[in-house]
Amino acid sequence: MPIVGKAITDVRIKIDSKEGDKAGGIQNNMLIRDIEEKKMDKNTLLLISCNLVTTYLKAENKPLAQFMISEDLYFSGKDKELKEIVDEWKKNKKLPKDAEEGLVQSVNTICMYDLQFFTNRMGFPPPTGFSFNIDKAEKKKKK
Repeated sequence: MPIVGKAITDVRIKIDSKEGDKAGGIQNNMLIRDIEEKKMDKNTLLLISCNLVTTYLKAENKPLAQFMISEDLYFSGKDKELKEIVDEWKKNKKLPKDAEEGLVQSVNTICMYDLQFFTNRMGFPPPTGFSFNIDKAEKKKKK
């Protein structure tokens, strides 16, 4: 499903300036807050509201800096497909299996790109290396 629009709704930056700027690692966490249908003109769109939090860690795994970006992403698609996604979200707070990987990857890519604007301006390395593998995440939950 193609992304047809986006809006950054919140940005938060917290930096521990007392500790210097040597990052020992990076953690990225993405959260889908909500999914709903939105009518725009004659079209029905899928609205995904999400957060991406990047934490830069010191060598001792203590936070050095944290960047959080909240975004609303609009996807277009077939009405039936959009309805199935919204219904599954409302019922189980999950994405349907057939749409999950593509949507999560799209959300991650857009949020990561937008977050890099802020990390670059604050002198931190890009928060790259975040990949969301659905199969691995599910296996960890089952253990």
